[in-house]
Amino acid sequence: MLAACGGGAGGSAGRGGAAGASGAGGTAGSGGGANGGAAGTGGSTAGSGGGAAGASGAPGAWVLGYWAVWQTKQYPLDRIAWHDMTHAAISFVGARAPATPSAQSPYATLDTSNAVANLGADGMARFASAAHAGGCHPLMSLGGGGAGAGFAAAATAANRAQLVADIVAASAAWGYDGVDLDWEDAINHADFQALVPALRAAAPPGFLITVPIGAVNNNLGIDAAARPLWSAVHPSLDQLNVMTYTGSGDYPGWVVWFMDPLAGAGSDHPFDVTSSLAAYAALGIPKAKLGVGIGFYGRAVSAPVTAPLQPYGSATVFGDDTELSYGNIKRYFEGKGGAVAHWDSTAMTTWLSWPSEFHPGWTDQFAGDQGPATQFLTYEDPATVAAKGQWLKANGYGGVIIWTINEGTQFPYGGDGYANPLLDATAAAFR
Repeated sequence: MLAACGGGAGGSAGRGGAAGASGAGGTAGSGGGANGGAAGTGGSTAGSGGGAAGASGAPGAWVLGYWAVWQTKQYPLDRIAWHDMTHAAISFVGARAPATPSAQSPYATLDTSNAVANLGADGMARFASAAHAGGCHPLMSLGGGGAGAGFAAAATAANRAQLVADIVAASAAWGYDGVDLDWEDAINHADFQALVPALRAAAPPGFLITVPIGAVNNNLGIDAAARPLWSAVHPSLDQLNVMTYTGSGDYPGWVVWFMDPLAGAGSDHPFDVTSSLAAYAALGIPKAKLGVGIGFYGRAVSAPVTAPLQPYGSATVFGDDTELSYGNIKRYFEGKGGAVAHWDSTAMTTWLSWPSEFHPGWTDQFAGDQGPATQFLTYEDPATVAAKGQWLKANGYGGVIIWTINEGTQFPYGGDGYANPLLDATAAAFR
């Protein structure tokens, strides 16, 4: 899920695609983030709207990892470190206008064909069973980047009851503890506002409802349409997770900045984690229901950029999260081509620079691809994750989401036993 916080208000970008500029309060969902979805819960306090297990503040923060079905090669189902997470979301199930059920999509308003194509006919149930066996709450992430039109069609007044019934029935049949509402584009705020309490009323006790929501551009504030939505529905939600991992991008009026800075925002780089979460808390959303985001990938910027706070000029930005995953950064970028590692003590983040433009030697994985021209790279590593965990606990927020846990492993996948050191570090920092 790649959300972005630059550009005009209200826009959003999907987690699974390239991050587009979104306005303050705009959102992005995993694999195509939703305009408001948070993920999973880690505590036991019921929401005031009857919500299932609400997230408690520190200690015991939740760790919700998104597992992308199209990245199974990177992190197979039987290799997932469930013990590192409290919640895991399968990404994605599509929402659609009612259609004739089929073997691949047995519920009228739910399109599970992508999951079935990647995992087999029993894949949805196997994910939930494996998560439970590992002590983790399985969630069904509904939506994704570019899936907003289908979500909008499913959530209309005419179709909403069917959508709600299908979510509840599918969750029960496949063994899911809840749903992550990842409605990213083509958002009808009134229909979204009606959907959440309707689902809460129909769901059984303990059912989890989460939403990922957009990072805030401080120059714009939270989007005018999003403010009343989140103010109205948060009592029925267990978590609202802010996708705080897209602070880097060639957005209009921005200089080069970090992907997920904890602090240090300014007028020409108007985003950091601290101010984004504070903006949502100011709406009256309990801090214990708000989470931060960790991206298991990076952003590469070409020459002439060599450091943060420089103008982009003619530089290009590369942010494909599958290719520029944390595992690939470890294998192909760190310590390669004269890379110099830096630590920014204000943003509390790691970054790399090169004395001249660098291309990763990853043709063993991507044949014929010389990789992005890179002279500046911003990404998460164990040190940045530890800083965010310490900050979150000190300030009473609820937990963390990860996009995606698949991206933490190194190529050749399985060569290291599918070790996922950044997932381990996230668990150590937040749990």
